[in-house]
Amino acid sequence: MIKTMLVEDEKIILEDLLTIIDWNAEGFEITATARNGRQGLSYFEQYDPELIITDIRMPVMDGLAMLKSIKHIKPSVRFLILSAYNDFEYAKTALRLGAQDYILKTEISTQYLHKKLTAIKNSMNEETELLYAAAEKRLMDFISSPQTATADVLDKILAPLAALQLPAALPHILEYIVPAIQKHYEDMKIPDKFTLPDIHTFSGLAQWLLRELQSITQLGEQIFVRHYSPTIINAIEFILKNYSDPELKINTIADHVCLSAGRLSTLFKKEIGKTVNDFITETRIDEAKKCLSSGKYKVYEVSEQVGYKTSQYFSQVFYQYTGQYPNQYRRGLE
Repeated sequence: MIKTMLVEDEKIILEDLLTIIDWNAEGFEITATARNGRQGLSYFEQYDPELIITDIRMPVMDGLAMLKSIKHIKPSVRFLILSAYNDFEYAKTALRLGAQDYILKTEISTQYLHKKLTAIKNSMNEETELLYAAAEKRLMDFISSPQTATADVLDKILAPLAALQLPAALPHILEYIVPAIQKHYEDMKIPDKFTLPDIHTFSGLAQWLLRELQSITQLGEQIFVRHYSPTIINAIEFILKNYSDPELKINTIADHVCLSAGRLSTLFKKEIGKTVNDFITETRIDEAKKCLSSGKYKVYEVSEQVGYKTSQYFSQVFYQYTGQYPNQYRRGLE
């Protein structure tokens, strides 16, 4: 049900709006009615409606002033404007300020209102689906790099979903998050370390997810030390300490571990399952994600910090590995 508030100073029009259509059957719940913009603003803070149907011209505070104030507080609120024919210029102003649509009072009917409400409901559902899809991608990216996961980034991902206050939101998210976490344990050959969570709130989800990713990182480090040869561990530690050097090459790493470049390449591929260059690039991209997520650095600064001589080349490599350019990735976290 979409929480809806009606704001109209003319009693007869307000009563008509309340009775001309079966609001619940349409999927809308009238949570409040107000007689002017000031009262509407007060009730908005109290009832937090998702849709406001309002007259433009009202005493004390008009609809435009209320719209501006509410949009400043919560831009996602939808507005459907009630307008008299001679107020059409005000209605156009309301549309420029972010109202979704308007209705001429002289044209109000059951069929006409049904059409307008259906369009708004469909639009809201589409936005919700897009929000879910974007959040799913961001969460999967977040989970894929446990060592760079932070509470700040997770809050930015979950907050818009929690704000929807939809009962199905949390179960929907858990459907794809839980298997992704479970796969980390399976990939480390320790599936018995995973237990199904008992989560009922978004805050509980955040706490569990951060705890699991921290555990995965720690277990991964222990398994890493146990499973790889001292030479390869030495090579990886050298890469992790020197990935910001744009001159880092396999020959330098090979000299450090006292092997030929060819021999190191063969051993690295055999034990790690990827080439030295791929490992260097993945390390740089993971660190770049962390820097971009902090919001503290410009793209060229991140490029320099992770070992690329030009931001253009860095952007190309980042796109190849993530499917997004650095600025797109950062905007997706805002």
